[in-house]
Amino acid sequence: MREINQRRYVLAGILTAMVFVLGLLLGFVIEGKRVELIQDASDEARVAISSLQLQYAFIDQLSQVGNCAEFMNAFDKNVENLETARIKLSNYQSQATVNRREFDLLYRNYITSQVQYLLLSMKAKKLCDSDVVNVQYFFSKDCKTCDDQSFILTFLKQKFNQRLLIFGFDTSFDKEPLLNLMVRTYNVTSFPTVIIEDNKYAGFMSKDNITSTICGLYEAAPDYCSQ
Repeated sequence: MREINQRRYVLAGILTAMVFVLGLLLGFVIEGKRVELIQDASDEARVAISSLQLQYAFIDQLSQVGNCAEFMNAFDKNVENLETARIKLSNYQSQATVNRREFDLLYRNYITSQVQYLLLSMKAKKLCDSDVVNVQYFFSKDCKTCDDQSFILTFLKQKFNQRLLIFGFDTSFDKEPLLNLMVRTYNVTSFPTVIIEDNKYAGFMSKDNITSTICGLYEAAPDYCSQ
């Protein structure tokens, strides 16, 4: 009887070891797949941002030669692509626990891409007389009203479409010197802060307040302004 019990203990030990080893191997497979998915998201974000930067240089040249029709067409499409890159980058951020440095580099590229397109939009207003309003939105992760401000700006973007360009900057991210320079230049000391063209508005702005401010800057106001 004692010999049978010993065999049972040995068998139970072997089965426990096998289950442990199988679980360990499965964990390696799952983690490997997770790393692969994260790397895919990283690669997509990197290619998207690199493409934006190259296309920026190309359409900037279009503006130099005065081809405003092609310039504005390419500009509108690439601003949409910039938002697509932001979404991909956000998805990557939610998974980027294994490679924070990679995410930081991608986010720095995204910030510089935003500023490039902001400057390009400013140029379009001068060279091509584009009737567009530029909004810069500075926020922080520990800001209590920033989520509400983001919601309002997203809503207005849907209403104004290409006539309203919103460039959002997370000041909690301190790895990009250009962002720090912008914060100092505009003297951003509280959050949220919204800069509509050349005018700075510190603190939360209601939907009606932002709408009336934006609508007052158009030469030909969009339909939403009359609603």
